[in-house]
Amino acid sequence: MPSRWRGIADDLRTRIGCGEWAPGERIPSQRELTRTYETSPSTISHAVAALVSEGVLRSDPTAPRNGMHVRARHLIRRPLDGGLRIEHQRAVTDDDTTVGIFEADTGVDEVDFRATYTHDVTDADAATALGLPVDTPLLRRVYRYALGDEPHQMVCSHLPETIAQAAGLMDETAEIKGRGTIAQLRDAGITVDRVEIELEARIPTVLEVAELAIPNGVPVVVQRRISFADGRPVAVHASVVPGDRIVYTLTVDLP
Repeated sequence: MPSRWRGIADDLRTRIGCGEWAPGERIPSQRELTRTYETSPSTISHAVAALVSEGVLRSDPTAPRNGMHVRARHLIRRPLDGGLRIEHQRAVTDDDTTVGIFEADTGVDEVDFRATYTHDVTDADAATALGLPVDTPLLRRVYRYALGDEPHQMVCSHLPETIAQAAGLMDETAEIKGRGTIAQLRDAGITVDRVEIELEARIPTVLEVAELAIPNGVPVVVQRRISFADGRPVAVHASVVPGDRIVYTLTVDLP
């Protein structure tokens, strides 16, 4: 016989799926649910905790007394190569638009973007992808994107320090909205002429779970990009997005 809390969790999940409570809306309090289901507060707590772990419900960590709300999931559909094409087009035409590449690619207007720079790091995986010795000094840039109050993706970018210095990438002020790495490399006289893209789905790391507020059981989709100039790898990027927040599309024109 299934546990009482599982049945209540199933019922709440169904009611949410049917739209009884809209995304972002507060569900009844624990006291109200206890009366509705004629059970104990601990049973309700167990059922609600299960839905939180699934990503169905969420609480506001800054105001926990406000109760539980239906999680507003921001599912983004974007072409696999869309951002890359926008970035390249802007670089070769010296487009000085202030519309972010992410915004132009997804159509999303309200995006919270943050960048952090760390110089002289060593990263064996990134160095190997760049065809360099594992102890080569690199610039690591981490970009964080959030939609509303929900983290959406985290991007980790590595460049050799020699290239970063030539491109003037000294700190976060070098990040100009609407310009991407391809344009920054052109400032150093490096023309990116090929990009390799690889997709991987995997279990998130502990850091990714914390950074991206990933519910239990949700994998991440990792998009790795290696940029080449004259056959030489010059930059490597890895974007990490929770699997329930992204749909990548690809259109292939056939002759």
